[in-house]
Amino acid sequence: MTQENAFSIQKIYRYPVKSFGPEEVSSVEVTSGGLVGDRRYAIEDVSTGDICTAKMLQKFGFMLDFSARYLEEPKLGEPLPPIEITFPDGKVMNSTDADLNAALSEVFGIEVRLVTQVQSTPATEAMWRVVEGHNSTEWTEQRKLGEVDGQDWIRFELAGAVPEQEGFQSFMDLSPIHIYTRSTQNYFETQEPDLDFDPMRFRPNILLDGPDVGLVEQTWSGKSISFDDVKMKMEYPTVRCGMPSLGQKRVGLPRSRKTLQTIARLNTLEVEALGPGKWACAGAYASIEKSGKLTVGAELVFADGDE
Repeated sequence: MTQENAFSIQKIYRYPVKSFGPEEVSSVEVTSGGLVGDRRYAIEDVSTGDICTAKMLQKFGFMLDFSARYLEEPKLGEPLPPIEITFPDGKVMNSTDADLNAALSEVFGIEVRLVTQVQSTPATEAMWRVVEGHNSTEWTEQRKLGEVDGQDWIRFELAGAVPEQEGFQSFMDLSPIHIYTRSTQNYFETQEPDLDFDPMRFRPNILLDGPDVGLVEQTWSGKSISFDDVKMKMEYPTVRCGMPSLGQKRVGLPRSRKTLQTIARLNTLEVEALGPGKWACAGAYASIEKSGKLTVGAELVFADGDE
């Protein structure tokens, strides 16, 4: 392994509830659908059946101030275990509490409920911020409902490219695995020392530590990698919406519109998988080629010929 490729897993994040804060785990089973238990719960707007997400920055950005964790380790082939939810004000409730949905609805300001599946293909809406260097694309134009405060208001189906787990779709957007490196964080923070590019802004599943070699994970597209017995294929750079600009009181991150503006200025790319147009990118998506267990500390190994 060359120095450029000497990366290992520093942290693993699982997100029990879509758009809520994660739980950090030391090891986790991985299947073709991603980390077992990842984004298997979501908040549903009862009146529309849509999935609420912090991508609707003004309406639901506060969702990032919630967090959730499993009370038992989820296992394939078994019912999802209950979760513990911490509210933005510090209140803690369990998914089994009879008054949970009422408490959530009070915070959301509309009637919502915690769900693990929906009757039809789950959909959501998002505010897609267009900043300098980040243009509207054919993909966003096809899904555009209108504009709000200079942003594209789009509606799209979830998990269209993510395999099912046990016959149920997860509530993921585009890919089962998202990887972010400290190298990418350090690159952006070197370019803009007054800003932070904390991993929590980008919500990865896997945070890799290693040498400072720039925006390295996006150069791995098409390559096969492994961590012990888990094998993955690197797909394409992670396109960014407005979520990285949101504040997260839970982890002390302030609101920062300049975060996305900087990414767009420094790293706007064409992503063939998403069609014509350019996207602000940070991190990279991956799919699973061989299931197994991911463990903190595991070293990244490239398949022969892919270094």
